[in-house]
Amino acid sequence: MDDESEQKHFLRVLKSFRAYETYSLNLLEQKKKYLHEVPKEDQELVKKLAARLNRSEGAIRTNAQFIGKVLQPKILFSNAGEIGPNSNGADVGGSNGLSLSDVDRVRTVLKQIAREWSEAGNLERHQSFQPLIDVIQEHFGKTPVSDLKNIRIFVPGAGLARLPWELAMLGYTVQGNDFSYYHLLVANYILNFTHGDAPADLNAANGSSPKSVVYPYVHQTNNVVREENQFLAVGVPDVNPRQLPTTGAEFSMIGGEFVDACPPWELVEILENV
Repeated sequence: MDDESEQKHFLRVLKSFRAYETYSLNLLEQKKKYLHEVPKEDQELVKKLAARLNRSEGAIRTNAQFIGKVLQPKILFSNAGEIGPNSNGADVGGSNGLSLSDVDRVRTVLKQIAREWSEAGNLERHQSFQPLIDVIQEHFGKTPVSDLKNIRIFVPGAGLARLPWELAMLGYTVQGNDFSYYHLLVANYILNFTHGDAPADLNAANGSSPKSVVYPYVHQTNNVVREENQFLAVGVPDVNPRQLPTTGAEFSMIGGEFVDACPPWELVEILENV
């Protein structure tokens, strides 16, 4: 991808994030309109659904507040300023060139935030990340802790950077890589601008309000066992991403294709049996 194409793609991703709230609320309003068209004698049947849609609106606005935090550190991205404060993507399918699938990717990222950086994702992370971590630990188990910083690990497809962060916490020098700006923007915010101060129980009736909350499943209306599953609130992040070991190990994230981003390190095939 040449520089001009990459810049256009980056701006498209930013517009997608900015369009999330407007797109989602417009879709919600359409559903409310359908409910209002239900005959009066049947309104009682959809009363609970109407309340559920109102609850969804609050969750969507909370997600939008989090997205606003993600986009706030524009100084890190020189071309972010080309999207002005009024470019909120209201006309998702119009002149701004966005498609509905662009905004749907933002909704997918919200779920990934829960998987990688909330307590709700503990089990899934243990099932997917721990086997890789165990193999690495077994392979380098005899290495003195003070020398782990000399072991360099490259993690392609790093998503929101939780796996490379976990490896860096063990003392290795790690570089994560991902091609998606959707991932890189959120990972940048979580790694550099948060410190894990959200309370543990966000869904308790008397729980305090955390600084960073997302409702990752608010848009999931199929295969929902209970209404509360759809409105599960998660605190982000569940740990302090900036609290890395002071052993001299380095941790970083890099964007781009794996074949272009992979540093000229000596590759060791230790994960072939995982």
